[in-house]
Amino acid sequence: AGLAAHETGRLKNYFSARAQFQKYELRCRFIAFIAGAAFADTVEVVARRRQRDVCARTEQNITKNPRMPEHRQEALRAEAESVAEEITDEVMRFRQDAQMEKLASQLPLWVAQKDVLEVELKDGST
Repeated sequence: AGLAAHETGRLKNYFSARAQFQKYELRCRFIAFIAGAAFADTVEVVARRRQRDVCARTEQNITKNPRMPEHRQEALRAEAESVAEEITDEVMRFRQDAQMEKLASQLPLWVAQKDVLEVELKDGST
């Protein structure tokens, strides 16, 4: 319900992964994480894939611009390598918010189950 308001605000980095995931999957993984699902099955999947794609794009950009100064290349690579950490930090801060903790305590336990998440993502992609 109120999640959409945070997609361009407090969760901007997480939802920037729309280039890699459908918004539906991002939301499902996020809600499952808030409910208590494993980090490795939810946010980490998004963060790692986003970082991998950003790093690949960065390398393509550097390759296309062979005259780019070395210090600029290093800065771009460092920025790309920090994407997963930024997403993780952002989501963790959001999850620790008092309102999110209250919301998480009200979610049914099945929301955090890996098999439920997998079925939901499979059903949502068809």
